[in-house]
Amino acid sequence: MIKLKDHAYYQETIRFMNLSDEIEAIGRAAFSECRSLQTLKLPEHLKEIEMSAFYHCSSLESISIPKQVRTIGRYAFYGCESLKEFAVSQENAWFSSQNGMLLNKSGETLLAVPYGRYGELSEITVPSGILKIGHAAFRDFKNLKKVILPEGLEEIHPEAFKNCTNLTEVTFPESLYAIGKSAFYSCNIKNLVIPDTVTAIGKDAFSQIDYMHLEYRGVLLHAVKCKGVIKDYWECPNIKSVIQLVDEGDFSVLLTDEIKYSIIKQLLEKEKYHDFFRKYICSVMQWLIDKNEKEMVHALIYAGTFLNAENIDEIIRYAIEKEKYEIQLMLTAYKEKYIGYRNITEILKL
Repeated sequence: MIKLKDHAYYQETIRFMNLSDEIEAIGRAAFSECRSLQTLKLPEHLKEIEMSAFYHCSSLESISIPKQVRTIGRYAFYGCESLKEFAVSQENAWFSSQNGMLLNKSGETLLAVPYGRYGELSEITVPSGILKIGHAAFRDFKNLKKVILPEGLEEIHPEAFKNCTNLTEVTFPESLYAIGKSAFYSCNIKNLVIPDTVTAIGKDAFSQIDYMHLEYRGVLLHAVKCKGVIKDYWECPNIKSVIQLVDEGDFSVLLTDEIKYSIIKQLLEKEKYHDFFRKYICSVMQWLIDKNEKEMVHALIYAGTFLNAENIDEIIRYAIEKEKYEIQLMLTAYKEKYIGYRNITEILKL
């Protein structure tokens, strides 16, 4: 394979370039920081464009991807501030374009967005049909304030919106399941709901965000400050503790009683999260009994089908052990009315 060597024209002052048709690969950073380069014709037999090949070619206005190109490396067109469109040969079997954006052939992965066309916009709608937003696709779009993500979106790759410092509004669709490393690093998001479908969040995904109201599995965390204090937003101790409590029913986590109580209350108010109580009702009740939270115990007793013949005796015994007799009476009254006793021996055991 005939390759234009790495850094071949690095930082050179050139305005126009027609590459030989014999070239099949453009090496890493071959035209990096050629800030005067305006026009470039890629060879017909080109197959590979390596990482950072046209990094910060800030005067380049358009690029046509020939039919044989099968590989485009990361940051290949990063920092091309004047780039208005990616034009892809219809005969290319690996890539396509839509509204000037670079996509994979199926049109399901958004790979790169031309800054010269979209960089001044404050609101951008990601096209429907996109399942994945690629690495650094919108990185450094500093005018972007709102992004509308399509239903069906499954993955947001690393650095996708990194350094979008004015981005304040984004709503994740229920189809989303992965948010990559540094995806929203140094954005300005104030309110964010993480869907229950999300199972993977990369390191620094929300790092360097000063204050944010974060909702995770129905629990709202208010104004958590991490910027300049903790490197990774997702590593904030109270966020990790909430995740541990909500996912594992672990009330030993280092959260204040006020926050733990708030979590119980918020989950109870949203029926879609009642599985938490069905799964961890004993842990929840034991914590409430320890704190003598009679009102919340009463609310849980009559809120739904959380208590049954399999768990209520354990909770009653715990209330007796802790000498919380008012709570014990509430529980035994509920059992007598709605569950029932098998015989007098069972009553005496309690």
